[in-house]
Amino acid sequence: MADQTNRPLGAKARLGKARGQYNKARQAGWCLAAEFDPAGCSGRVIRAHSVQKSRGLSTIAEGGHVMAIGPQGGAWQCYPVGINRASTFRGFCAKHDNQLFAELDDRDVRPTRLQAFLLGFRALAHESHKKAVEVSALPAMESAHRCSDVKNPRGAELIEAFRLGNEEGHGEMHREHEAAWQQLHIGDFSAVACVAYRLTDTPNVVGAGWVSSEFDFQGRRVQDLRDFSRRVDGTVFFSLPFAGGGGVIGLGWLTRSKATNLLFRSTLRLTDEEAPHALLRFGVSLSENLYYAPSFWRELSADEEAWFYSRARLGTPTQPIDARSLLEDGRRIVSWSVVERIVVPPTGPIQS
Repeated sequence: MADQTNRPLGAKARLGKARGQYNKARQAGWCLAAEFDPAGCSGRVIRAHSVQKSRGLSTIAEGGHVMAIGPQGGAWQCYPVGINRASTFRGFCAKHDNQLFAELDDRDVRPTRLQAFLLGFRALAHESHKKAVEVSALPAMESAHRCSDVKNPRGAELIEAFRLGNEEGHGEMHREHEAAWQQLHIGDFSAVACVAYRLTDTPNVVGAGWVSSEFDFQGRRVQDLRDFSRRVDGTVFFSLPFAGGGGVIGLGWLTRSKATNLLFRSTLRLTDEEAPHALLRFGVSLSENLYYAPSFWRELSADEEAWFYSRARLGTPTQPIDARSLLEDGRRIVSWSVVERIVVPPTGPIQS
């Protein structure tokens, strides 16, 4: 029998190998804190939760699972995710994860100025790690596309757009991550801001995600995400339960700039009746790091499910976000009542 060890792989086999390399690259892990605190790093990278497991995900889970929205098998679906994996990323060693985020994981998020900073810091770390992984996996993605028997020029265009967006995003994230570490190192949180709403009901949509919003709640542009010559300012969206019932939903910022000031003031304009629904629109439209109580999802009507799917697809090439995306749409899908608005105003200088 002829030796086939060095026989060239067929197109299908090359595609399978490239996809395997891509999936392997996406599983890469390293401690993001090692660059800034190498002596304090335990070295063993863990699956760190970007949303609290015990006080967050466990509160809404059934049988150890929550629901998430995303593309599955070529279609957008809501699918179950185990709470040991939901919201996790291989971005911290166990020691740094425990030390850095005890203030979030061991008590309710009200939030204080420090908690607002840590919410943004962890969400930023999650997104920064994701961008770095995607950039490292891009060569395998491009290889997989070249191996495909189906010639798809549109696919090549989307991969190129994905590459440019991720490389630019990764550079921006790394700069923001370095700035946040500097804030933490010197203990200066004067630029941190937050607008949060304490709820009587336990939120059945839970998450914390770092996002870049181009528009505010009144449809005004706060920054141009297409202008790569200017810095992009991020926002942390969060919706979290309390241990004894109730919860909090809100937005936070790590830096003070023209863009963050505009969105901060826009959020303050929301009434207590509008706020939970406006913030839910914001979170579902912009953040991928959201999880749903299975009982909540089962009780949705087909029309309400379609609303979530449509919102989750915003920001994709086929469904871009525009000035109308965050405007009042009349939907009242959740029955969350506000009992208190919590404002942490920025006190530091505006950055250019």
